[in-house]
Amino acid sequence: PGEFYLSPKEGSVKDYLAAISEFPLNPHPNVFGLHENADITCAQNETIELCEIMLGLQPKVSTGGGKSREEIIGEVATELQMRQLKPFAIDDICSRYPLSYSECMNTVLSQECIRYNKLIRKYNSS
Repeated sequence: PGEFYLSPKEGSVKDYLAAISEFPLNPHPNVFGLHENADITCAQNETIELCEIMLGLQPKVSTGGGKSREEIIGEVATELQMRQLKPFAIDDICSRYPLSYSECMNTVLSQECIRYNKLIRKYNSS
């Protein structure tokens, strides 16, 4: 990945800006001296942060009228159970996103789909 980050040849400001615009938008972790798995950790941390933000946006206090938090959760759970959620087809996912050393996010995707499928099977059976 370091071949993208060579010093540009001497030139004008326009030449430097053109060289900089060729840099990848998402640099490889090796550029910063990190292991390739740093991408996985970064993606997991971003996901956790996003979930915390979404949970933080939910109302925490009922203002009186309307349904209680427990009633709303019960209704949502009943609606989800009526849907009979379907597990992902792992074989299809692995064929579309093959597991390879150079594509670590594909491995994460397949692992998360397997976890999701276990959750859905448990949910549908309860």
